[in-house]
Amino acid sequence: MNTTRPTPSETASSMAITWSDNIANDSRHDEVPNRDKTQKSDRVGIQKIEEFLTSKGCFSASFDEESGEFIFESPATTKESMRHEKILNTFETTLMSFSITADVISFAFLSVVRVLKSERIFVHKNLLISLAFGHTVYILDINIFPSRNMHHVFNLIVWTGSPFQTICSVIAAVQHYLYTSLYTWMLIEGINLYLKIVKVFSFGNSYATYSLTGWGVPGVIVGFVAVIQPSTYEMSTMLYKEIMCGTLKLTGTVNRERCWLNGSVWKFKGPVLAMLLANLAVFAVVLRVSFGRIGRRNYAQTTRKGLKAIFALLPLLGVTFLLGFFVDFHVTLEYAFVLLNSIQGVLFFICHCAFDDQVRDAMSKMLRKKRRVHSLQKFKQESKMVTEMAHKTKNLYFVACDKSA
Repeated sequence: MNTTRPTPSETASSMAITWSDNIANDSRHDEVPNRDKTQKSDRVGIQKIEEFLTSKGCFSASFDEESGEFIFESPATTKESMRHEKILNTFETTLMSFSITADVISFAFLSVVRVLKSERIFVHKNLLISLAFGHTVYILDINIFPSRNMHHVFNLIVWTGSPFQTICSVIAAVQHYLYTSLYTWMLIEGINLYLKIVKVFSFGNSYATYSLTGWGVPGVIVGFVAVIQPSTYEMSTMLYKEIMCGTLKLTGTVNRERCWLNGSVWKFKGPVLAMLLANLAVFAVVLRVSFGRIGRRNYAQTTRKGLKAIFALLPLLGVTFLLGFFVDFHVTLEYAFVLLNSIQGVLFFICHCAFDDQVRDAMSKMLRKKRRVHSLQKFKQESKMVTEMAHKTKNLYFVACDKSA
């Protein structure tokens, strides 16, 4: 889930230039055409504006006839970067689709399997719910709602109108809630692991406590943000950014690419970073305890057990999401971030369903019980058939005797 990569409000690759007094002041003796003529797509006026921009060294703006505005393309947005972004989006969407499928299968798997420590399964299932819904809404957002500036969707919804803005605002709030709940349930996984493995401690009514924390805390955070700064989820709010194009200082309106938070994303990243750092500490402690328990065995077995513990903890604690805070440093980190976090559901199924000893034992017991029930039912059916055949044979014998008499 690409929740820690830069959003349109942070790095704008495309924006519509708002003509202000800045251009008039910089033009001095140059003739700047009237904005109304630009909006009417007057070719003469457009040509003069283009000549003016060129004279000021601004080569990154081009006129878009459909919108009637000049679009500024950031110099950082190269063909190579656009190609990487397209590959990343396709890669991420594909992997997340597999992950959602694995989430559903894992949830169904854990729902029919009964294990002794059901508290752990309870936390797992809630984590799967938040993960599956979060991935689903994210995929819908980046694929079905790719740009607020689109004019129609299936010729039914007007994207630039009020209905879309309302829907997009709701989606932004829902995504904030789901993403925060995902990290909260990861934190609960860490707390539960710490209590069971390190402290070996249990407290009463843990189900209610975990549920209230996992689903309640994100609601409090989203509600607090909505009350303190309502514009965070208001998608009708225009995003502006000062840009330098040649020697000109222009004001641009940023084109939205998804329904996400306005303003500083640290309203989301702050709590998430705190949760991930807490889980990183739990991750280190649990690994130290696990390696300490198997340290007396041979090196190969110690390594195997340690790697198994690492792979088992990764989809639960989400420590790989910390890579999202460093993706700006190199494109390789961005690919690693997308790969590791888009397959979280697949890793969960492998580590905590397919190869989990406790779950496999419970599944084996359930299958043996079903086979015994099936065998018993089959035996009863066969016994009933034998009884009926014996009864029929007996009746035929008496009929034969009566005839011979």
